[in-house]
Amino acid sequence: GKWDASIRPINQQGFTGGQAVASERNLRVDIIIIWVKGVPAENMRMLIEKMLEQGFQGNVEFRVQTEQPGMNFAGEQALLVAYDMIAQGNKVGIVVARYFSHEGYGFAVLYMSIDPIKEVIEAMESALQTFQWVAGG
Repeated sequence: GKWDASIRPINQQGFTGGQAVASERNLRVDIIIIWVKGVPAENMRMLIEKMLEQGFQGNVEFRVQTEQPGMNFAGEQALLVAYDMIAQGNKVGIVVARYFSHEGYGFAVLYMSIDPIKEVIEAMESALQTFQWVAGG
């Protein structure tokens, strides 16, 4: 599969940070990483949930399926939240997000899968297990 990736800075409404998106069209999966300076993990969650709903113009509801605090992500304590994407009463996809803080930045690392396939989810999860911080990055 071919991944399209883009990175853009975030500099609006007093927020400073960035957003990286990688998409795989055939698998219909997106990986999104957002970092914002000085925003704690729980506020990242509120920001992302708002962003997700706005991104679909309110046509898709993001219903919390599971919440697991204290999940390790690259050495940080992350809150894992899995959402069902509901459109017109049907589950159309999932979002799995990890919210955490690292060196003064709030992070959200999430993937969104439309019509999710078990193998794709497993591949995403194992890829995220290998996430590492690059020194001086």
